[in-house]
Parts: sequence; structure tokens; C-alpha cells
Amino acid sequence: MSNDKLERAGGCSIFFSLILGCLLVSAFFFFQMFFHTDERDIQMDSSSDERSRLISDYRINANKFEHSIEKFHADRNSSLESVMLETINSYRTKPLNAE
Repeated sequence: MSNDKLERAGGCSIFFSLILGCLLVSAFFFFQMFFHTDERDIQMDSSSDERSRLISDYRINANKFEHSIEKFHADRNSSLESVMLETINSYRTKPLNAE
């Protein structure tokens, strides 16, 4: 009823199966590289150019804003620290007994 003979996989068939698997995997990557379209690269380049343009616009606007704040305080002959101290002092609570 039971088979006493050990059944083993043939070494040659496993070796050829591994070689065939490696060939199929390498063929997949070769065909993917060979038939790769450049449309995705063009889209990525255009989005990259747009991003770099937006970043440069943001930096220009940030520099203009910073310059306008410095010019405002220079015109009023005040510093940002003194303005913040005046704001803090104006919002301090007054004692209840001081009437």
C-alpha cells in the first residue's frame, strides 16, 4: 500500500527550472527597458519645470513681503521688537482694584 521507494526531485530539472526562471525575469526587465515610453519622462519634466517656477515665484514673493515689512518699520522708525512689546503691554489685564 505504501511506496517504500524515496522519490526525489531530479537535480537537473531543478537546475533548468531555476535557469528558465532567471531568463524569464531578465527578459521581463529587458523588454520593459526596451519598450519604455518617454511620455512619462516628458510629463515629469513638465511638472518639474512647473514646480521649479512656482518655487521661484514663492521665493520672490517672500522676499518682497519681507522687504515691505522692513520698509514699513523703517518708515515708522520702529523695530519689530518694540511693536510686539507695545502689543503685549496693551493686552495685559488691568488689576481689578485699580479704579
